[in-house]
Amino acid sequence: MDNTQDEERIAYARSRAERIQADFNLDFSLASLREVDRLLGKVGDCGDDLAGRAAYMFGCYVGEVLVRQAGAVWAVREDMEELFGSSLLLEAGPCTASPFVRCYRRLKDEGDSVEVWGRLVVAAASGRLQTVTDEGNDNDSETEGRQP
Repeated sequence: MDNTQDEERIAYARSRAERIQADFNLDFSLASLREVDRLLGKVGDCGDDLAGRAAYMFGCYVGEVLVRQAGAVWAVREDMEELFGSSLLLEAGPCTASPFVRCYRRLKDEGDSVEVWGRLVVAAASGRLQTVTDEGNDNDSETEGRQP
């Protein structure tokens, strides 16, 4: 994929984030991720197609929160697509993270809340979280590198 296509994918994701922000009166703060958790909880376990679309839309918003609060950057990483299920990811300090996977797992009621995950990514990006060793870490395809 060339840089123009990458930039278009990132711009589209950012526009989706703005749409979610406006539609649900959110403010791109870490605290707003609690509301995202609540909203995803209301959607609940729906069919895979609807869950995928909801995870993408809310994942765009969660990703943009991390861009604004943790200095993360959107990146297209074709080499990570098999691991994350998408090549559109966030790079936050030593972490590569997928807000889409986190939102999908929240819809399926698996793992930490979006808010907790977001705060862990922020801590890892700022160096406030110690490196997690591979021992006992199942690398659940939400982050890679120094895992939050």
